Amino acid sequence: MTDLVPVLVVLVPAIPLVGAGLALLARTARQADRLAMATAVVTAVAALILACTAFARGGRAALHGRWYLVDGASGLLLGVIAVVGLCSALVSPSYLRTTGRSWTTAARSRSLYYAALFVFWAALLAVPVAGVRDPLAAPPRWGLGASGRVLTSVRSPAGSKLDPFRAWTEAQLQSDPRVPLQRFAGAGGRAGL
Repeated sequence: MTDLVPVLVVLVPAIPLVGAGLALLARTARQADRLAMATAVVTAVAALILACTAFARGGRAALHGRWYLVDGASGLLLGVIAVVGLCSALVSPSYLRTTGRSWTTAARSRSLYYAALFVFWAALLAVPVAGVRDPLAAPPRWGLGASGRVLTSVRSPAGSKLDPFRAWTEAQLQSDPRVPLQRFAGAGGRAGL
């Protein structure tokens, strides 16, 4: 199933974009509604397949390519966006029946509405999987500080403006056992983080 991920990552945002283009070609309001329903169902199914694939992998390493990254968090977001987008598209015809007309005809206003909806949905579906990442770079890791109490980054400092205060902050955390962060640091150390 993971062999389909590179294809699905492209198809998931591409399907609503194609639907947006086709919605602009609709000649009647009924035709726009039917086209929107078909596009919404196909988009949601593709996004849910990708989300389920991400969930099925459990805690294994993320699937990544040159411009995408699919892990559990992106799978969760894809699933939520797919369901909400599908619901939005399914209730749109009944909503649009109750609205008045604007500057265009009913068919044209529906076409424009669905085109805007699908472009927005495509952007929302692309965000969770867009991950420019060097596959050879190590992900950030966290470890225990020298005292065994404070979580510190194993990576080299990035040159933050707060770096001069780092030693002072660690000393304050180590000196006062009532600081809540120490409880989390101890729990993180016991959990293997």
